[in-house]
Amino acid sequence: MFTVKFFARHSVLACSLFFSASFLHAETIQHPTISTESDKYAAGLLKKAIQTANASLILSESEIAANNQRAIHMLEDKELDVLWLATSTELEDSFIPVRIPIYKNLMSYQKLLVNKNSGLTATLADVDQFETLRKLKLGVVRYSNHSSILQTQQMNLVSTVKAINLLSMLEGGRFDAMPIPIASVSDILSNHPELEVVPNLVFTWADPTYFFVNIDNPELAQLITKGLTQMLESGQFDAYFKASNLALSSLPELSSESNKIIEVANIHLPKKTPLSQSKLWIKASNKEILLSSL
Repeated sequence: MFTVKFFARHSVLACSLFFSASFLHAETIQHPTISTESDKYAAGLLKKAIQTANASLILSESEIAANNQRAIHMLEDKELDVLWLATSTELEDSFIPVRIPIYKNLMSYQKLLVNKNSGLTATLADVDQFETLRKLKLGVVRYSNHSSILQTQQMNLVSTVKAINLLSMLEGGRFDAMPIPIASVSDILSNHPELEVVPNLVFTWADPTYFFVNIDNPELAQLITKGLTQMLESGQFDAYFKASNLALSSLPELSSESNKIIEVANIHLPKKTPLSQSKLWIKASNKEILLSSL
């Protein structure tokens, strides 16, 4: 089992530390590969949390993506030490979740991506009821949290196992629209000029991403929790978040007063989700909720 190793300034303090410790050398922590901007953010936050907790740990990048099913099996088999994933009851029953939303739920603020020639941008400009949205065919990744959330709202879904297939399916007219994180809009539109997003229409639901560790490794979970908590208390967490490319590409759009917010209930949310801790969640500045299924 992994043993946390870190340095202390004073021997008295070292003796009182909660974690099991060794001061001989640093332990290597294996995490998923960094293949996206959100991965880069997560790995950077993990590094800062470990540094803030005064732990001498070496982070090592694996070749497996965080959203790959194999990564979950590798965490279970202790081939990975930490994994970042959108939470679920199944994950929280199988691993130890660090219940601090690493993206502050930012990735669950989404816009609808449509074909420019579909006419849907004008049609959805004045949407005022869920029934209008239920008539749309929405593209989603099968078995994803987003798929489950939208399915409970009786949305008309077209699914695929691989996320990489969605854009070509939309371009080919297999479905009408697909929800995408606001943070992804700029990159997608720059590479797909025939697509556009419905302006000022924002979907949101609670679907936090946590760090997860193996159930036999509570020391690492406690260390990450300690580091993130200290970062929250000192303001380092918010500073890191606001300076990230994810936030810089999303917050200006999210703060628009002309946004129409559509809240979607997530009935699959684990019961221990810290919804009451407002400092853990980003909120749109516009208080007007167009539609809500909560």
